[in-house]
Amino acid sequence: MNPKVTIAVSAALMTMSMHSAAVDLSGAANSSFDVGNNTLTAAKAISVNKNSNTKVVTKQKFIPEKGLENKEYIYIVHLENDSVAMYDGGVQGLESTNPHQKFTSLDGAKRAKGGQKLDVSAPAVKAYKTFLESKQSELLTKVAEVAGSSKVVASYKYALNGVAIRMMPAEAEAVSRLPGVKRVERDQVFTVDTDTGPTLIGAPKVWDGTATDSGVGAYGEGVVVGIIDSGINTDHRSFADISDDGFDHTNPLGSGVYLGDCAGEFAALCNDKLIGVYSYDVITSTYSDTDVFPVDLPKNGEDYGGHGTHVASTAIGNILLNVPESLPESGSEDSAGIETGFVYERISGVAPRANVISYQVCWGGRSDAGDTYGDCTGAAISAAIEDAIIDGVDVVNYSISGGGFSWGSSTELAFLAARNAGIFVATSAGNGGPGVSTTAKHAPWYTAVAAAEHGREVRYDKEIGEFTGGDTALEPITGVSNSGGITASIVYAGDYTNANDPDGDPAQCLQPFPDNTFSGEIVVCDRGAIARVDKAVNAAAGGAGGLVLANLAGGADSLNPDLYVIPGIHVSSADGDALKTWLASGENHMATITASTGVQSVNEDRVDVLAGFSSKGPGTTISTLTPTITGPGVNIYAAYADQQFGHDGHTPAAGDFNYLSGTSMSSPHLAGSAALVKSAQPTWTADNIRSALAMTATPTVKKEDGVTAGDWFDMGSGRVQVDVAVKAGLVMDETAANYEAANPNIGGEPRSLNLPSITDNNCVGSCTWTRTVTATKDGSWSVDGASILGDLGITVTPATFDLTAGQSQEVTVTVDAFNSPSDVYSFGIVNFTSASSPDLHWPVSVVASNGTVPESVTAEAKRNQDSYVLKDILAVEISEFTATSYGLTKATVVEGSAAQDSENSDFLDDLTDGLFIATAEVPEGAKRLVVTTSDSTSPDLDLFVVIDANGDGIPTSDEVVGAAATGSASERVDIELPAAGMYWMIVQNWAASAEDATDTFNLNYAVVDGEVGTNLAIDAPSAIPQLTPFDIRMTWDLVDGMEGDLYFGAMDLGTSAENAGNLGLIAVDVVRGQDDVRVTAPSLDRLEPGDSLEFSVDVDANFTSEDRDYEISLTLPEGVTLEEGSTDAVVEGDTLTWTLTQPSLLGAEPSYRIATNGSDAMCAVPFGAGTYIDLAGFNIGLNPAIDGDDQAAVFGNRIQFLGTEYNGFTITDDGFITLGNGVGNNQFFNQLLPDTDTPNAVIAPFWRDMVADVANGSGVTVASTGGDGIVIIEWDNMETPYTAGGAPVGDKGDFQIVINNDAAEGEPNFVFAYTDMIHNFAAQLPTTIGYENAEGTSGVTTHYVPYFGEGGDSIGNIGADAVDGTVICFYLEPVADEPTQLSFTVTVDEDNAGGPIQMLAMSSVTNIPGTATVASEVFGDVQVEGAPQTTIAGETVADLEVTELRELLLPGVVVEPNGDAVDILWTQVAGPAAVIAGNGLAGAKLIAPEVTEDTVVVLEMRATDSNGNSSRATANVTIKNNLAPTLSISAPARIQEGLTIRLQASATDPEGDTVTYTINGVPGSTFTTEAPSTSGETSVSFTVVATDGINTVEQTVTVTVFNTKDGGSTGWIALLLLPLVWLRRRNMH
Repeated sequence: MNPKVTIAVSAALMTMSMHSAAVDLSGAANSSFDVGNNTLTAAKAISVNKNSNTKVVTKQKFIPEKGLENKEYIYIVHLENDSVAMYDGGVQGLESTNPHQKFTSLDGAKRAKGGQKLDVSAPAVKAYKTFLESKQSELLTKVAEVAGSSKVVASYKYALNGVAIRMMPAEAEAVSRLPGVKRVERDQVFTVDTDTGPTLIGAPKVWDGTATDSGVGAYGEGVVVGIIDSGINTDHRSFADISDDGFDHTNPLGSGVYLGDCAGEFAALCNDKLIGVYSYDVITSTYSDTDVFPVDLPKNGEDYGGHGTHVASTAIGNILLNVPESLPESGSEDSAGIETGFVYERISGVAPRANVISYQVCWGGRSDAGDTYGDCTGAAISAAIEDAIIDGVDVVNYSISGGGFSWGSSTELAFLAARNAGIFVATSAGNGGPGVSTTAKHAPWYTAVAAAEHGREVRYDKEIGEFTGGDTALEPITGVSNSGGITASIVYAGDYTNANDPDGDPAQCLQPFPDNTFSGEIVVCDRGAIARVDKAVNAAAGGAGGLVLANLAGGADSLNPDLYVIPGIHVSSADGDALKTWLASGENHMATITASTGVQSVNEDRVDVLAGFSSKGPGTTISTLTPTITGPGVNIYAAYADQQFGHDGHTPAAGDFNYLSGTSMSSPHLAGSAALVKSAQPTWTADNIRSALAMTATPTVKKEDGVTAGDWFDMGSGRVQVDVAVKAGLVMDETAANYEAANPNIGGEPRSLNLPSITDNNCVGSCTWTRTVTATKDGSWSVDGASILGDLGITVTPATFDLTAGQSQEVTVTVDAFNSPSDVYSFGIVNFTSASSPDLHWPVSVVASNGTVPESVTAEAKRNQDSYVLKDILAVEISEFTATSYGLTKATVVEGSAAQDSENSDFLDDLTDGLFIATAEVPEGAKRLVVTTSDSTSPDLDLFVVIDANGDGIPTSDEVVGAAATGSASERVDIELPAAGMYWMIVQNWAASAEDATDTFNLNYAVVDGEVGTNLAIDAPSAIPQLTPFDIRMTWDLVDGMEGDLYFGAMDLGTSAENAGNLGLIAVDVVRGQDDVRVTAPSLDRLEPGDSLEFSVDVDANFTSEDRDYEISLTLPEGVTLEEGSTDAVVEGDTLTWTLTQPSLLGAEPSYRIATNGSDAMCAVPFGAGTYIDLAGFNIGLNPAIDGDDQAAVFGNRIQFLGTEYNGFTITDDGFITLGNGVGNNQFFNQLLPDTDTPNAVIAPFWRDMVADVANGSGVTVASTGGDGIVIIEWDNMETPYTAGGAPVGDKGDFQIVINNDAAEGEPNFVFAYTDMIHNFAAQLPTTIGYENAEGTSGVTTHYVPYFGEGGDSIGNIGADAVDGTVICFYLEPVADEPTQLSFTVTVDEDNAGGPIQMLAMSSVTNIPGTATVASEVFGDVQVEGAPQTTIAGETVADLEVTELRELLLPGVVVEPNGDAVDILWTQVAGPAAVIAGNGLAGAKLIAPEVTEDTVVVLEMRATDSNGNSSRATANVTIKNNLAPTLSISAPARIQEGLTIRLQASATDPEGDTVTYTINGVPGSTFTTEAPSTSGETSVSFTVVATDGINTVEQTVTVTVFNTKDGGSTGWIALLLLPLVWLRRRNMH
């Protein structure tokens, strides 16, 4: 029990408010942190009494829409202030206008009917409405400046605070940036979701009073129902003042007082039942288009489609007696319809005596039918909801599409405002069934309605028989049709040609047949493509006398009792096939179709069968039950539009009545039911009514097959039973504030809302929910739970309770889902029974999760061989852990390029335009196909993955299996369990980087096949009890992985060998990151010998889930010496070794260093004297959102706390704020921080039980500078309610938090400041000063007095420390995530010739399995400055030789140790002048000079680098003197006349030079001639010259010639070695 003493204060929000004008504080700053924008403005609470996490994800003000055509659209511009229906106060001088308060008493005597309705005539409402109008006017002035073409379409103040403006997209974006604009969203177009019903749901028992506790019947009298739809058929008898049973309606506005169009020139449209008809210019302005609408069509809310009329009459249509059944007349724009002959004795709506107001927000046409003007506009819808709030309707029916994220749509939020104004909202669940999760109606504040059959049939049974002719016999065939009989010849339309439809199938009867095609025959037409009745019209046009409409196999299989223009029958596909087979043989075919008479019946087998079109849950955005409930919605007969204008795209069909099906028809059954309940229970709120209807619904709905029991996502709580709902003994309610706070984007939890159902899409093991019920009558209750599907264990506490009328009871439901199947919904029920009430129930829908086993894991690999632990996994019981790894596949990287796609709205329109296409083969059993784009020069790529499903090699839109089309160039498609086949991976350049640019990018893809992999291993304990935390280790081996490589893999886990894989397939992504160990240096400047430099081995901070123990070694390279004492490594020789542990920083968060202004001169507040900011001095008053005891309110200011930015916080009257999950159930109970119990993320300058009393000057104020740079939260004159000796203790004070969101280095993040502190019982009053993180696991308490009875020691002296002028400052200390540096210093040796100092570290992680010893990359970025190293022939002094006048390649080599540029210069320093060719090259050429003897030439090669360092090498080149060749000649000494003289010359050259010869001037070494005739002897001489190019030798040879008579013998000169002449000839070189 709370032992505190409370004082009585008003719970109402007082009119005193903060000053909202900016106050100039120029020059007022005086602290360690100044304020750049020297203004403070008051902040306004965005909701009150919220107990939710307020960490906000702020929605963008404007979201550009990709591919949106550049033309005018209607945009809804939302302004910052709340709408009238949602305003909780906060603007100075303007009281709260929010009418809704959570009720805990149902005492009707204490509360008038409709007490929670918005009174638009109240002074406070008028004043706030005027304020909003002024703000909108100010904004529109600014809008005109940035959106010149803009036109205001509508303005909203009650449901929304906004204006609808027609403007261009770029203008809308500009408007979104204007001050005061909350967000801008484009108006959406919605579509309509389209007797026996009232009887089925129990309405007659409410009408006659048998179902009401009072015994007084209720037909909906005094209740006003608003129909937001396509308008209303104003002169239809369903909406007449006096109904057929004689009831004369009363106009609650007063006789002759009407609304909307009827308040002006169209008063005749209304009467005492139909009291308002609204139209909106966005609809009626199009009536001027006379190409579509009749000339001078009145611009009012008359219904030209029929949908709105049908919905209205279903909900509230008058009691009509003896109603002839009629159907719309096809092709007619103005008709009462065609009577069928059947007569309904009585039809009516569910609440036939309720009043109705029509709000026309839809055209009569449909865009899907090709009409120029069709569907419904969001701008008109928002305006209609606004008007419904103003008009004070009790119930709204909205049978229109929409939905989506509940807190992100203008329409959804407008309905929250409507609900807050006391309006029950029924809406159609949608017609997207029968698939799951097809309803978009998720908002927890309205009632989404599914559709089921009611079983009522008007049967028109008939047959075709008496067959004659043909070759075979045919038995009679039964069918249906509301038409007469005929006996005639029978033919098949498919056997004829139709000149009016030359390209069509004549059997389909799609166009009128030409005259005289038939001669009164019965014509058989196939069903399909067009309206069934139109086929009869087309056949009759050609002369047919009768019709057989035959279903086709695989097509629609219903048989419909249509009214044809000629006698006819509708038969099944099997009977149609038999008939056509009979017609195909023989001749003279005749048949008789019998006439039919309508007979009404109820097919019990079809009662409560879910309609196949009815959209189903679960919702995809939040975890609450949708649909809420089911109503009849199939073949509902009700009023219709007898005028059908604007149907230029399809055939109109006007009539007074029609049968329609859809959730559009089931929703008004609920709207009418709500009206009946409101009429019978006038004090019940909208949520009371919904809970009563839901908890009493009949859960007997079957799935669309008519056999299988439906589940809660098919039917909601069941089919409505209104006669039971009016007697419900318990009801439920919720507050508008809690609906707002449940927004997941601000940390809310929709599952916590007090709804009449329990839905949880992630229940691990066991889950608990709490709901509150309030009694409508005295009673004793028993509660229990039962499983329906999935073996849920449901327990409820208390199991029994007693309540008197008006009392409330909290009920806790716990679901044990341990034995339920995983990852699918299981269903149960909570039953309430009492003798004083009908049985009640709550649906239970739970997804039993196998635990916290993740669906995917992404890891950064800093080593090629490593492992990662997934810690503290929870799962169901594991008896034998199984794991199958499919390994890691390295992504293939394909370099691609593409120009801009010229038609980017359709990527497949031209495969050569703007696309890059690659292919991949996926084998059977593959686990994943992952495709990404990266490294793009284009700003916007789109990615499509397409399977060649039909094997034709052509990608088509129906083969697309994955797409990513964000506004960026980094796209990803990840397909789990892809089908085998060939896939195209198509990259579309949606927006090129420049006109005509061809952009480049990388396409990365990987196929993870179904083979067991070897480079990814999984390990976990073999057996784990259920919900016992355990770890899973993944070990990988990336072999040659390089930084930036991508790897994709998969693994599946199971709880036993029999259940292998039942824990799911886990996708694994590994990105190869930078090595975790590397050598670095703080400076990369060049070193000189003798210089010293500190190096370090950097070991990355560890963000894995476990500590890592490293062993690291490094061996110093030659040329450097370790500086003694420079390292803490173990040194052995030149090797340094370290061991260290890198602790896990996973989940680490910053902390605060705390100081006070007593010891820290920088510790101060930013204004005035630096000790306190009195916001009252800036004319900012107390905020009325906090007024009373145990108060809390949410503000939307941004707050930087522990390094995280929060976009909102919750403030309490008890001296603390939270940034986390609300303030807890006992916010007065101060904690010793940190504390994991709620509240968490606490900042507490003075947490003590206190009371705000705004009227007496005690409360809180919130103010901020521009952009929330500084946020000030002040508690002023706060006093504790405790007493001592019967008198107040008197302890009180002023204190504040000043938050510096943009703190510079050295400035505090936030400060606590105190003034006017009075301490009388400081040591006794429970108080906390301190902070804690979001989980309550870390934080600091500087001062503490425990709460009563808590025990524990006090901390600090509050009375001495929290005094006037005290400032406590909190300086952020970020997480130290820099690498650990293992440093050492080396000195460059004097003999170091220069170049890189190359360092390499070897490392191993000794405590982590799967790791290996690896070498880091060689670090060589630090160099020792060195001169170039020059050598010639490998020597600094080289000996070379060359023969004179020859070339010598000089073998010079220059090595620059630092890689600098080098200049090379050759010079001759001694010897005869020589020529050096190619100077500047190490490999120059020497051209040797001519010498007479061996001579030495000395050369020098000097190399100089860019830093001026040089070195040289010398070459001593011996120039060898060239010697003459030695000549040898072979010739005869004597020869007889007439014979041939032959000379052969040869020579040897000392240098091996080539020798050339001439003999007697003839080149060549051989010479022949004939010996001359002689009378005796004579001599012949030959001159032989030989040269080596430099030296020449000459020799003369004489041969003696004798005559034949001489008879001398021939002799030979064998060898002449001595030259006769040697001379040196200078040759040109």
